[in-house]
Amino acid sequence: MGGLSFNINLIICNTCFSVPYISLNGVMTPNPAERIEINGIRFFLAIGSRLVISLLIPLLMACFSDAQQAYRMSMVCISALTLILALFCIYGTQERVTHIESQNADSITRLSPRQQIHAFWENEQARLICLFLASINICYTLRMAGMAYYVKYYLQQGDYRLSLFQLTTWCTAASRTM
Repeated sequence: MGGLSFNINLIICNTCFSVPYISLNGVMTPNPAERIEINGIRFFLAIGSRLVISLLIPLLMACFSDAQQAYRMSMVCISALTLILALFCIYGTQERVTHIESQNADSITRLSPRQQIHAFWENEQARLICLFLASINICYTLRMAGMAYYVKYYLQQGDYRLSLFQLTTWCTAASRTM
């Protein structure tokens, strides 16, 4: 059960970092061409950082004799470096997009939740994204059910007790990451 709570906390931490990081693009510039250029730079740097990490981890692990301790310390070093760079990225970003304040707040049209859902569903891109995410969620649920079947019947580990709670938690965690 400790591994499950660790994974749920890891997913929550990843989501808490990823959402603001991805949203930075929207406040850096109102120009779509500049946003595409910024994304290209970010993707290039992400690939470069993956290369640096794949080279750095074996070097850090070679500094220790115990493999378990070496891996743990390597992950601590990489995590600390990631945190420092993420904080530098977030606090070093200047917001350049200015929002026009409404002169009269009463002029804003208020929509009921039903009208909001209807307006949202009229958007073709929103419908496609919803259908895509629903299909991913269905596939993930089927994969977890298949894994539970495999563990219980093929590996004959019925004492593992894959409960409905665990399967529900896995599916909920997967849908929260979307």
